[in-house]
Amino acid sequence: MRWSLMNFGEKLTRLREQKGLSQYEVAERLGIKRPRYNAWEQSLAKPRADLLNLLATFFEVSPSYLLGFNEEDTPQQPEPPFEPGTIAAHHEGEDWSEEEQEDIRRFKEFLKSKRINK
Repeated sequence: MRWSLMNFGEKLTRLREQKGLSQYEVAERLGIKRPRYNAWEQSLAKPRADLLNLLATFFEVSPSYLLGFNEEDTPQQPEPPFEPGTIAAHHEGEDWSEEEQEDIRRFKEFLKSKRINK
């Protein structure tokens, strides 16, 4: 494993300062208490996976970057809007049912995870 030149807390501090925000402002926008956010910046604790994803989305970086697996802080590409009609060009023009749309979403996630794990 490649170790990060900048630790988790340092990355959070730099990203927050780039946005010109205080710890309180970031914590408020994330819906958490400032002491919890401060503990992350001080590298005293790391967030749960759901909060890590929230941080990555807020700062427009990947969770991998925050954890030190990737040194590039390139913004996450936003997920294109889900359009079931683009999945199958030969669809008969009928609307997809909610169940079919959910199956398509799950299959799309499966394909993405398969690509990542290659």
